[in-house]
Amino acid sequence: MIENYTAETVANSPYTALLFNQHIPPHTHFFWEFTYAVNGSVINYVNGEPVECNPLSKIILIKPGVTHEMMPKIQPSVSSPPQHRNIYVTVDKMKKICSLLDKELYARLFDSPVTVIDVKNENIESFEHTLDHFNVYESTFSTHMDLFEQLHTTVIFQLLGIMLKHQIRQKREYPEWIENFFDNLKLESFLCRDIEEIISEIHYSHGYICREFKKYVGKTMVQCLNESRVAYSTVLLLDNSLSILDIAMRLNYNSQSAYINAFKKVYQVSPHKWRTRMFGET
Repeated sequence: MIENYTAETVANSPYTALLFNQHIPPHTHFFWEFTYAVNGSVINYVNGEPVECNPLSKIILIKPGVTHEMMPKIQPSVSSPPQHRNIYVTVDKMKKICSLLDKELYARLFDSPVTVIDVKNENIESFEHTLDHFNVYESTFSTHMDLFEQLHTTVIFQLLGIMLKHQIRQKREYPEWIENFFDNLKLESFLCRDIEEIISEIHYSHGYICREFKKYVGKTMVQCLNESRVAYSTVLLLDNSLSILDIAMRLNYNSQSAYINAFKKVYQVSPHKWRTRMFGET
């Protein structure tokens, strides 16, 4: 954890850093930066314009060349100081990742000094948990920096993917029952439910729900549920006390093999191999 933001912050922690919420004087970025409050509210002044951030509710993307200042809304306590997360991206890397998602994306992002990404309905708690482990192992496995480079790339893809998904949802204006479905995907209790049970609580016919969901979203409800369940399982994989079978049963898979097959479809590796990569060759 970095207590003070200085010019050496990025050099010392080139991927991501967890910082105390304190007054960070105006400074100009020479890189792209994602930032969000982990606990405790902060106000980001981007080119003098305030953007208020409550914990795990908004992610702010600040472009290079922009003057940025941060103020905690509440004076940090000594016993439990509020914190915020910074994720750094070089210009070249940002251009490359954006080009893989949308050829016009980088230009659109660069048109505005700040892009606010609404994440109140995303499972950012699990995302932050992953990044916390990232910091721990970054300092431990200095000989495996390629692992952190790959993980950092994945993180940026996820963040930009969340942003694009919300932009699409805003344009399409999903019906309330579809919005409720997406809102509930951040809850483990919802992820563990059977799809038929979820559909039965929506007051439309089974066929209508399947047709309308596919029309609006471009995927089936089952696909979205399975992808979110697998994504959430990566948080559980960071807990070595849980076996692969434990995770499969906890997330209501019919068997360990069913979970492994679902995981491979999303990540192209087994849960065991993913866990091994995360923790290095230990």
